[in-house]
Amino acid sequence: MESERRQPSVRIESVVSRIAKSTLDLVFPMHCLGCHQEGAVICFECAKRLKRLERPYCDKCAQPNSGPVCAWCLERPLAVETIRAVFLFEGPVREAVHRLKYRGQRAAAPQLGGLMAQTVAGDVRSVDLATPVPLHPSRLRERGYNQSLLLAKELGKVLGLPVQDGLLSKVKNSPPQVGTRSREDRQSNVSDSFECRRPVEGLTVLLIDDVATTGSTLSECAATLKAAGAKSVRGLVLAREL
Repeated sequence: MESERRQPSVRIESVVSRIAKSTLDLVFPMHCLGCHQEGAVICFECAKRLKRLERPYCDKCAQPNSGPVCAWCLERPLAVETIRAVFLFEGPVREAVHRLKYRGQRAAAPQLGGLMAQTVAGDVRSVDLATPVPLHPSRLRERGYNQSLLLAKELGKVLGLPVQDGLLSKVKNSPPQVGTRSREDRQSNVSDSFECRRPVEGLTVLLIDDVATTGSTLSECAATLKAAGAKSVRGLVLAREL
């Protein structure tokens, strides 16, 4: 695999303008969650005002208002090397994720994935590939798509990063993490939930998901990939819950 990837230049203006011209938005026009202007789920001006995750936060799990490593990660380190998040999970970002995840508005994915790409544009040359956190087949049939795959595909397109769907599979149909609050319960909920289906020996993998709360799902995915031989696993999410 190519060891040196040309560092892309990604600007928020280009992300928003491309989405406004997409076929899906022409058929099902999006309206900005901030100002209600037609053309994007979050327009350029409103995107500039979104609440980004800023330091201090834990370098391992991205827990806000904690750092450099939170007490939980000191006591029970995650298998994932680091989790990066673009925004806090609140306001228009929360609503955008809900529209993408629960209301079938897949046209929101390109812009949201583009905003994720903007955040890591200068930090992917050492990454071999990206892969989404998978859904259990029954959940995938119910929803019709994996929102994390949609985000990963857009990120890969913008950054020129290979995306492998199906690298991981979810083999245990555990209850949704949204109903599980404590770190212990979340870890137990996803324990032994994933399998690695393709060779990853010696690779650095970027795991993509929509939202992180404790990092338990990303950590379990990372542990599975490392058990299969991955050299390093990093996590990237659109938003981090407080």
